[in-house]
Amino acid sequence: ENIYTAIEPVEEKEYYAVSSAQERMYVLNQFKGIKTGYNITGVTIIEGTIDKLRLENTFHTLINRHEAFRTSFEIIDGKPVQRIHKEADFNVVYMEVAEEKLNETVEKFVQPFDLSKAPLLRVGLVKMGVDIHALIYDMHHIISDGTSMGILIKEFISLYNGQEVPEIRIQYKDFAHWQNKLFDSESINEQEEYWISEFK
Repeated sequence: ENIYTAIEPVEEKEYYAVSSAQERMYVLNQFKGIKTGYNITGVTIIEGTIDKLRLENTFHTLINRHEAFRTSFEIIDGKPVQRIHKEADFNVVYMEVAEEKLNETVEKFVQPFDLSKAPLLRVGLVKMGVDIHALIYDMHHIISDGTSMGILIKEFISLYNGQEVPEIRIQYKDFAHWQNKLFDSESINEQEEYWISEFK
């Protein structure tokens, strides 16, 4: 029997259930001393002229396009939930430092996130010389992973270069809803009972 079903967009609500991975991440993020342990940070060196307006517009397009960048997390009735905002207050931070100070600049730029405030993303553009910049991005793992990072970088390049990107049919909240429904289903309970009996 096939227990999998297609992921469909869920109806608009005030807040949504989180996925099992997000729930685990939210709980772990509450531990003292975690600080930036779940930040995903990257630095890209860019040679050539940067159009700052186009850069800003590209990030705003990505934030409007992907609900994850407009998502915050909170506890309701004792459980973590995700809230998707219509807009997120976002600006690229511009800096100018010598190239040998880049590592130090990145370390200062990376800060802990407050999961109750969207976006869980910050971006900095560091000018290090004539036509040489470093683009720093820092986001929380609760809204991104290695696979989604690859997609975002590809989309960023396309959008910055004025190319179109395909429409998005489903967002992460739709996956979380689908996963929770699957976990609550009778089929998954039967699977659990089967494997428990197999490993007795």
